[in-house]
Amino acid sequence: MGIQKNLGQKNLLITLPAAGIGILIGTATFSYVDENSVRLLLGAITLVFSLNFFFKTSNTGAPKKPNWIIGVLAGVISGFTSFVAHAGGPPIKFYLLPQKMDKTLFVGTSIVFFFVVNLIKLFPYALLGQFSIENLVVSAALLPLAPLGIWIGLKLHGIVSQELFYWISYVMMMAAGCKLTWDGLTKGGYI
Repeated sequence: MGIQKNLGQKNLLITLPAAGIGILIGTATFSYVDENSVRLLLGAITLVFSLNFFFKTSNTGAPKKPNWIIGVLAGVISGFTSFVAHAGGPPIKFYLLPQKMDKTLFVGTSIVFFFVVNLIKLFPYALLGQFSIENLVVSAALLPLAPLGIWIGLKLHGIVSQELFYWISYVMMMAAGCKLTWDGLTKGGYI
């Protein structure tokens, strides 16, 4: 487990500073970027990534190792898309899923990544006037549901095998790709 733990730490060392750069880029370009175009592009890429998993002749290849170039790119894109379109999940999953790490480490790494990313985003959002009383009221109303979600997640995590966990992860990526593509097309006025 020590090697696995180091894998999570190494991934965070690679991706978190890069996500900070992505958030800075998102902050600087916020008023110029069409979030629906970002959703559409990210949705299409996410669909290709997830479909590739299902149509590959073999998904039993060796796990990928952390790669600084791909990790930094994934971190920057995740920070940027998280900031401008609240869609930072797919880019970081593009990087983490092929590593086939232990499901607990995968979840923990993702949680730490987005906890830090969301904390960092608070400051630029406040500077850009993105907080409103309505947003804060909705957040406060939903807060009591968080412990229930955590409890359900823990129960499911204990039940689901490693193989099924990864299969579900790719199915959820495909669903996210469909949702992002649909939102980008409909909210962007493309259809």
